Amino acid sequence: MQSDHEGATGNGISTFKIVNRSPSACFLQGYPGFELVDGGGHHIADAARSLNSFFGSYPPPHKVVIEAGGQTTFDVTWGQNDPCGNTRAWRPAAFRVTPPDDVDSATVDASWAGGAAVVCPGTIEVHPVGSQHHFS
Repeated sequence: MQSDHEGATGNGISTFKIVNRSPSACFLQGYPGFELVDGGGHHIADAARSLNSFFGSYPPPHKVVIEAGGQTTFDVTWGQNDPCGNTRAWRPAAFRVTPPDDVDSATVDASWAGGAAVVCPGTIEVHPVGSQHHFS
């Protein structure tokens, strides 16, 4: 699991890659599970499922075939200004990601380029696998 991060006007977006390491093709459809966890691995919050974001809209979930050794992606978006109105931001140590219809998860470090993730409560959203945003 790997991610790329960008930000714009107080909003963040990360694109996560899911790689098929099996010797045969597989498919995914829907939304991955996406959980914020603290340094001890304890639950902070789950991302809400969404087709919309500050960065644009996403097509609805659809079947994504991933060939052996291939990959697909999904985006996660959130507000990242601190303070977040009258509330302090969450600073997760990691993200726990579970592919759609799966129970096995991967843990991804929540820091990028030496900086920690800053997430405003109630703003984190996960978008369908295999979908890219279209600017509104």
